[in-house]
Amino acid sequence: MKALVPAVLTAAVLWVGIGALSIAARPLPRTPSVLAGLVLPTTLPNAAWFAPGGGALGLALLAGALYAGVLALLLRLVLRDGEHRFVPAWFAVLVAGFIGTGAVAAALVLPEVGSSGAGYTASSIVQNAAPAGLWGLLYGWLPALLLARSRSTAPVDRRGARILPAAVLAVAAGAVLLLVAAPLVRQPVTPEAPPAATPSPAPTAYGWDRIAPSPVASPAGTCAPSDVTLSLGTGDAATGHRALPVSVTNTGDAACVLDGYPDVVFDDAAGNAMDVLVVQGGSFMAQDAGARRVRLAPGDAAVATLGWNAQSAAGEQRAGRVYVSVRQGDPRIALPADLDVKDGGSVSLTAWARPGGAG
Repeated sequence: MKALVPAVLTAAVLWVGIGALSIAARPLPRTPSVLAGLVLPTTLPNAAWFAPGGGALGLALLAGALYAGVLALLLRLVLRDGEHRFVPAWFAVLVAGFIGTGAVAAALVLPEVGSSGAGYTASSIVQNAAPAGLWGLLYGWLPALLLARSRSTAPVDRRGARILPAAVLAVAAGAVLLLVAAPLVRQPVTPEAPPAATPSPAPTAYGWDRIAPSPVASPAGTCAPSDVTLSLGTGDAATGHRALPVSVTNTGDAACVLDGYPDVVFDDAAGNAMDVLVVQGGSFMAQDAGARRVRLAPGDAAVATLGWNAQSAAGEQRAGRVYVSVRQGDPRIALPADLDVKDGGSVSLTAWARPGGAG
């Protein structure tokens, strides 16, 4: 079973390497970024790649060791007769990807299960692990083919004791990953220009639907409220950090332009306006390229991302509705939500940009 070693190492390098290339391809223009996403599926959660300092490299190495150990165990189980069969080996590579990605996602979100809830935590783990299936279909055949071409017929039962090193590697790497990952990503990130502290007035006794924004003249060609549709995407979370995408789609008949940041305010679950400081810029889970003109042809979309640290605790009022407009001064659209944002807290907001970072 010596052929197991190069096959397992090849699979582990592909698993980690394809995930790294997927993150590196995100700043590409829209079309290349979309195409790259089809052939470079993510294998590690986004938060793992943005851990401060050397955290990202450490997590990638630990995850690769865990994946290699799990794959070695699975290959010993599915190749019990000593034959290096292609299809069972490919299946083992794919399943190991699900287990490895799920383990990393669990290490990142399980410490917050008390505040986020078991349902949200389980959903986050499943969403992060799903792309591993595409990775297994696209690339899992390579290490499986390498193993099958070795044509080994050595009886496995006589060498059953060799499963112990692989088992120890899988268990040790998994334990270290679960114990070390959360402290790495929990390190605070110092903002380049922290906003000045502002007093927090008492909550307004009525919602933001009763508070009209101050009108601002719109430049020619700017996307009008009647020409776009606004929506909230699926949130993401990692050990105390939150991210929520806000999408705008041009549903009009002509191209229009976005020229900076959206306008965002919050109501609590009872319908009262909340005093939340919205800071224009990036967060732990979202980078901000700054305000720039984004041209949307009919049917095109752009995304801005809200980012914040977990705020509300048990018994505190949470945000129950988000009011959004494409720019300051336009009428806001009410979007229902359930967010752990509390009165007197703060969130970061990135500028409008095309999915994938193109302008």
